[in-house]
Amino acid sequence: MKFYTFIGTFSVVSLLTADPVDRLTSLFDVNNHSLEKYDIFNEKQIDDFRLTVVITVCILTGLFQVALGILRLGVLVVYISEPLLSGFTCASAVHVFTSQLNGLFGIRLNRATGPFRVFYVIIKICFVLVWNSPNDCNRIQRPLMLTASA
Repeated sequence: MKFYTFIGTFSVVSLLTADPVDRLTSLFDVNNHSLEKYDIFNEKQIDDFRLTVVITVCILTGLFQVALGILRLGVLVVYISEPLLSGFTCASAVHVFTSQLNGLFGIRLNRATGPFRVFYVIIKICFVLVWNSPNDCNRIQRPLMLTASA
């Protein structure tokens, strides 16, 4: 995904859509256990597949929301406790924040998955910040100054 899709209020939708896209496009990765790399699929085929997955996710989400609206199931939200909703909102804010740290510091990390993804990202960023050379630190401080002045 592009850098600008993870910034702002659109970031939650982008992160939720990126999960099935990443899971399904990982099927294109072929490991033939050799030193030579063979490209079975070209980039256009993979991009077309990603677009198909995103469109399918969006249409299914819309159909699900329309069905919930027709059945008037919005009243079920009354039974969800306020601490649960605030915890969910806080957790989603933490996930969005950690997903934006890569772009904020200008570093590139491998995409992490699993239940401890947030901790993995924070630990990796701390290692990169501690063990980088001074030239890299100057490169990292520029985005921080821009965000502090904004």
